[in-house]
Amino acid sequence: MVKLGYSDPKAAHELWIMCSRDFFFYINTFVWTYDPKNYPDNPVRPMNSWDFQDDFLWEVIQSIGHHDIVIKKSRDMAATTGIITAYQWRWNFHQGQQFIAVSRNEKYVDKPRDPKCLFWKIDFILENLPKWLVPNYDRTYLNVYNNDNRSSINGESTTGDIGRGSKPTSIMIDEYQAFERQAGYSVLAATRDSTRNRIFNFTSGGIGNAAYDVSQNTALKQIRLHWSLHPDKNKGLYTSENGNLFVLDSKYPFPVDYPFITDGKLRSVWYDEQCRRASSLREIAEELDMDDQASSYPFYDLATLEYLKNTFAVPPFKTGTLTFNSDTSTPIEFVDDAGGHLNLWLNLDEGRPFKDMEFVAGVDTSAGTGASNSCVSIANKVTKEKVAEYANPYILPEEFAVATVAMCRWFNNAYLIWESNGPGRSFGEKVLKVGYSNIHFRENETSISHKITDIPGWFPTRENKHALLSNHRYGMGLYLDGKMNHQEYLIRSERSFIEAKEYIRTPEGALEHVSSLTSDDPSGASSNHGDMVIADALVWKIISGNSQEKSGTEESIPQNCIAARRKARENSEREYW
Repeated sequence: MVKLGYSDPKAAHELWIMCSRDFFFYINTFVWTYDPKNYPDNPVRPMNSWDFQDDFLWEVIQSIGHHDIVIKKSRDMAATTGIITAYQWRWNFHQGQQFIAVSRNEKYVDKPRDPKCLFWKIDFILENLPKWLVPNYDRTYLNVYNNDNRSSINGESTTGDIGRGSKPTSIMIDEYQAFERQAGYSVLAATRDSTRNRIFNFTSGGIGNAAYDVSQNTALKQIRLHWSLHPDKNKGLYTSENGNLFVLDSKYPFPVDYPFITDGKLRSVWYDEQCRRASSLREIAEELDMDDQASSYPFYDLATLEYLKNTFAVPPFKTGTLTFNSDTSTPIEFVDDAGGHLNLWLNLDEGRPFKDMEFVAGVDTSAGTGASNSCVSIANKVTKEKVAEYANPYILPEEFAVATVAMCRWFNNAYLIWESNGPGRSFGEKVLKVGYSNIHFRENETSISHKITDIPGWFPTRENKHALLSNHRYGMGLYLDGKMNHQEYLIRSERSFIEAKEYIRTPEGALEHVSSLTSDDPSGASSNHGDMVIADALVWKIISGNSQEKSGTEESIPQNCIAARRKARENSEREYW
């Protein structure tokens, strides 16, 4: 074909027309690529695309100028090269195109003689095309301009306002997971109104970033390029379930003594070799498995949470609303309501919890703006099982306190512990004002004696939050070698396990729920994301004995004082309920 084009100008013109009409004819006939990794002796190769690459590139071509597309991939799937080639094809054969290629800094966009930068790939394509396919163009730093049809490809980094003042046909955002967190969200805001078509291209990079958020956005076209799609990587494909091996590639000649790994993951001979070469499991999760959570330094063991969710999580026995007197926080009755905020995992005795049961309630309070939930977790102190949960994002802290006290009274005057920072301060003040005294008082957690103070609630610090969640993690148990170890805290709420999966260690060493790292809520409610986990953990802090309890019901109170009359009233309520 190349020789034909050089020997016959008319044939060259016809071939040009064919290329302009058919992207796949163009790349598989005339485009070359550079692969020194797999072909070290002859790295300049014809770009012969695999079937899976044809599928995703067709989606890219169809999206240009029309709609956003998210490409999440394993490493080394030629996605970046494919997108750049699609841009170059449109630039070459279509009038008035404007493309912007974005990466996290300029050296990854345009750096002379550096094959990993985006513009080097464009230069390489143009340098290896037949001259009769190459237009009259100008090449300057961060720009290549087609003088024949006025199309351009520009390069930008996250240091500027991407696309400002222009209306590009398409914007490619490459290696999006590697952008600094704030820069990632700034890119979303800057590009939304600039173009109809943004192509987000990235590997897994954790769950506390903008790349993760767009990968979870079901309104966007999602493409997954897993390593198992690649014919060179899926030879000898196999998996396992509950320790039982399933060979998926029955034609592959495995050695008799092949060391199969039955960890439940999708594996192959190539994948096993990469695992042996990797420095950590996190590297495999990030580069190959497309596992956002495992690549985020998760705090909780993900296999354990998945096992607990699949084994113990069940729908609540009842869902509804606890009605109460809003002036006195006195409970009235539980009303079944599918849209209610209170879930129960226990049987009731004449419409209320059994009187001989003792409960603990843990609370995490939000600002009530809708950004995060105000949560209550309630567990049986003796059986150590979670029996109820309440979650409501649209209740103010003071109203939440009244409702919580009513729940505590309904649950036989449950022992109440809450996180007291932020909105929790208003919550605590209201709890005291309505006269509920079976509450937790702050300890000096840095001292050996854990001396009790007169300050109600639990106040988090970086150190004691780590201790709180570590104690919670241990109490739920560890799934290892096909069995659960030291499981004490029984939870049946799916919400609890889902939120726990999203707690990560930040680069600074803190423990955070990913939503708290990405929220723009000005109320400060962002610090309360992952709320049910905190509520669960506070409950377990009390039940596990990892706390010195001090409550109004245990104090020696002089007769006829306000506290004594309050205690007498609560005792009468306990007898009534």
